[in-house]
Amino acid sequence: MKQQEILLGNFAIARGLLEAGCSFFAAYPGTPSSEILPGLAYFKEKEKKKNIYFEWSTNEKVAFEVAFGAALTGKRAAIAMKQVGLNVAFESLLHSRSIPLRGGFVVISADDPGPQSSQTEQDTRQLGIFYQLPVLDPANPREAREMARYSFDLSEKFRIPVLLRTTHRVSHARQNVPLGPIRSVRKATRFSIEADGIPYGDRITRTLKSIEKEFEKESNFNRVSLKYPPQKKVGIIAAGVSYAIAKDFLDDRGLSTSIPVLKIGTVHPLPREKVEGFINQFETIFIFEETDAAIEIQLQDKERIFGRWNGIIPSEGEIGPEVMARVFLPHLHHLKLIKDLPVEDAELQQALQSMKIPPRPPRLCPGCGHRAAFFAIRQAFPEALFPGDIGCYTLGVNMRVVDTCLDMGSSVNFAAGFYQAFHQDGKQPPVIATIGDSTFFHAGLSSLLAAVKSGKRFVLIILDNEVVAMTGMQPTPGTGITAKKEQGNAISIRGMLEALGVPFIREVDAYRVDEMISAICQGVEFTKAPEGSVAAIIAKRECIIHAQSQGRVQPLLNRVEATKTCTGCRACINSFDCPALIWNPERKKVEIDETICVGCGICLYACPQNRSGAGLFSLQQTYFLEHPIPSP
Repeated sequence: MKQQEILLGNFAIARGLLEAGCSFFAAYPGTPSSEILPGLAYFKEKEKKKNIYFEWSTNEKVAFEVAFGAALTGKRAAIAMKQVGLNVAFESLLHSRSIPLRGGFVVISADDPGPQSSQTEQDTRQLGIFYQLPVLDPANPREAREMARYSFDLSEKFRIPVLLRTTHRVSHARQNVPLGPIRSVRKATRFSIEADGIPYGDRITRTLKSIEKEFEKESNFNRVSLKYPPQKKVGIIAAGVSYAIAKDFLDDRGLSTSIPVLKIGTVHPLPREKVEGFINQFETIFIFEETDAAIEIQLQDKERIFGRWNGIIPSEGEIGPEVMARVFLPHLHHLKLIKDLPVEDAELQQALQSMKIPPRPPRLCPGCGHRAAFFAIRQAFPEALFPGDIGCYTLGVNMRVVDTCLDMGSSVNFAAGFYQAFHQDGKQPPVIATIGDSTFFHAGLSSLLAAVKSGKRFVLIILDNEVVAMTGMQPTPGTGITAKKEQGNAISIRGMLEALGVPFIREVDAYRVDEMISAICQGVEFTKAPEGSVAAIIAKRECIIHAQSQGRVQPLLNRVEATKTCTGCRACINSFDCPALIWNPERKKVEIDETICVGCGICLYACPQNRSGAGLFSLQQTYFLEHPIPSP
């Protein structure tokens, strides 16, 4: 019996890659894909394997191209990113089909149906169809490992990139997964472009037809639950995690012995013979897939199909058991395959409503340096225009200092556009853009170069917390820490600003709110001076969660305590948005939740009564205000 281990879905993918002989891996962190690289590191260390390289790349395009270059020389290479991250590598993905590979190349895109932590719930499988690439869609962590292994064999056999598309329900599920041996694929490293004389379009068409034939034979990933179903009225086709949910849904209701399910793991090219043969057996077919209609769109005859395409199944969001119950059970009842429809538990619904659970929108962590920077910005120029960006600091919207959030790096371009538009009308309102340190390296450099070159005038605040905090505390280029947790070459943000020709640069501890306000005011003044241009402020303060995890946060010298003289004006809650500040409706005063308060003391600035010596907080000196920024 094979050794097994309970693995996170992303660790299962990592294990499958290594068992297939992957020797080169690159990624840019993005939920829900971020744990794949740590999974590689875990198994590399556990199994004492040396000849495996992995890196956190500056962005997804860089990750794609360095790994694709390795695959051209014969290495088995893979990349991972979240679904919107793949957008950054669109051009690379499109043209990668035109160069025959020597080594296998697997593109892992982690989708986010819902979405849970993304701007959109775009479906990577549609990209595979559009770009004419094979797409695999695992239903659980165990199958994700198997597909990761198979993807390399498929890629090398047909010399084409393979898309392995996972979703957060697979990536972040846990399952007992069998462990196979980690292979070492020995192939001489060399590079040469091979021309076969076949027109590009013909080669792609032939390749996809050959892959479709292989998928027709594939019984592990494409299979029917019932060979001889007792009824011919309805069947189900399901892909990815929707298959796992559909299987549990039928099992829980005793329907698995009467409702057949065709599981599809190879979504493109679709094994049409197998799919159409299944469809022709039944009067109606329900297709469950997330998030788009990737299977449906490949079917010519949709007359008997109930799915997202015709609106029977909701066109957006996840397909959970509650959705299946709402759309599928009434049809079974109509066909007399079930006697009664489930009745809503009125007592349960009443109990839930009586709980009156208040909504809890996402907020910056207690002690986050971004909150201090945002508070300073708001105090300095409350009526400014505030282009924002992607990251933890998007939550600055709660403090009314983030007006826009489009994609990574857009804050710089929006700021340039805002300035130019108002300048054309003879106006110049303050424009204060914010961007994180990792995002600055990812997508801000070329945008800032264009802004400086064309004479734009705005303040750019780079929020430097030394990690990619929202996606799992990965290191940034500013620290120089590699994916192997070794010290590499640190890239100075200030040095990059100087190289790009930014004339006004200030570095400030974000906790020093007075200094931050002063620097912002100076920056806005500089943008309006005759020699003005872009003004950059680097707001430095290590992520509090990262500092705590590394043991760099010392015990507090004093606690910040609420005093009896709180006037109940709620200014601190309204302007500072710290989860540790709680309104007590009975006392009509603000209290501090000491279970989550870290004692940063920055809320002292938010109390308007403190200037007179009476107010919410006793003006105590905390460790954070007394000590400089901790160093790694």
